[in-house]
Amino acid sequence: MKSIVWRVYTGLLLVGLGVLVLLQNLGVFQFGANFEAVLFGAAFILGGFAFLAVLFTNRANWWAAIPGITLGSIGILILVSSLLPAVGSIIGGAIVLGGIALSFWVIFFLDTRNWWAIIPGGILLTLAAITALPQYLTSASGFIVPAVLFTGFGLTFALLGIMRFGQVRWSWPWIPAVVFIIMGVLFALSAYNLAQSIWPVALILLGLFLVFRAARKS
Repeated sequence: MKSIVWRVYTGLLLVGLGVLVLLQNLGVFQFGANFEAVLFGAAFILGGFAFLAVLFTNRANWWAAIPGITLGSIGILILVSSLLPAVGSIIGGAIVLGGIALSFWVIFFLDTRNWWAIIPGGILLTLAAITALPQYLTSASGFIVPAVLFTGFGLTFALLGIMRFGQVRWSWPWIPAVVFIIMGVLFALSAYNLAQSIWPVALILLGLFLVFRAARKS
């Protein structure tokens, strides 16, 4: 990164922090005991904008999306946790994990040749969804979290199998996709106590299928 870019955005960061301190001292905004938290949150967000500005200046600097969006999401978490602690305790983890996931999706959409970014993007998005699950849902059954986890992993690889990269459409992603989705479905059935009914029905259908194939061949 060119030194002039760092100087410009470091200067903007200092200006933004100075404005917040000035508004606090003038009584325009009274953050009270949360002022330091607001200051730190704003610092993280402004630092994230500095990296994002580098990315928007030159898309070849795709790496800047990761620290840029991650710093921004941490700053948002600090602000939410200090100003709205009840909300922060519920979706705090989802904010940070979702932000990191978003950075990988940005990398992919900037250049689809970076197909690898879909995998960490999908995995982190799944983890963000898990952290945002209501407590009553996760406490009701221990199978909900693995159901969401494996289903999210499976959908991530299925997306790789659906998309076309250039003139090529891959078939290998469907192997982990099918395995993960089947595991997710089994955990979901176990969560709602349906597995005991599904397995006998599945065996009956499989047996009928084998009998039908044998009769058709003969």
